[in-house]
Amino acid sequence: MRKQWAKKHTILLIAVIGSCFIIYGISYWNIIKPLNTELDRLEQEVSMFETQYNRLTSTGGEDTLTGELEEVATLVPMQKSPDNILVVLRQLAESSDINLTYIGELGNQNETEDDGERENLQSHDYTLDASAGDLAAINTFLGEIQQSERFMIIDTMYISQTEDAVDLSVTFRAFSAS
Repeated sequence: MRKQWAKKHTILLIAVIGSCFIIYGISYWNIIKPLNTELDRLEQEVSMFETQYNRLTSTGGEDTLTGELEEVATLVPMQKSPDNILVVLRQLAESSDINLTYIGELGNQNETEDDGERENLQSHDYTLDASAGDLAAINTFLGEIQQSERFMIIDTMYISQTEDAVDLSVTFRAFSAS
């Protein structure tokens, strides 16, 4: 009843063991190694965040924050100046090669910020419509608005493109101190 171990069985056993090593190698390279790489990246990211947090808490992050607030404060004029906004937008439109078809004010809101002392910050909502020959000119115009000296926040933006023109409709908010 005892069967003899034939050469065929030995080759089959070696083939099974070899295929197990091949499957393990493929699994390691396709599953385990990417997971280890992701784990190392996440550990490094957490370490960077912890270092940044410790640096901010130990060196007094208020100084950095007040410096940034002072930079923003220089971008906010002391009084409402829609003429200045109009001039800035026309200059940006001319340099971007787009046509402004409409600029109008929607209204204003008073926002009160409390950072130790009371300051009133007024926001003024504007809308503008423009058209250009291509989308690149619109992108250039929006990039220049982003880089402008005035502190403006774009609330809504609508772009439509036809065969011969690109139309832009933007609602943005500008600020002034009172």
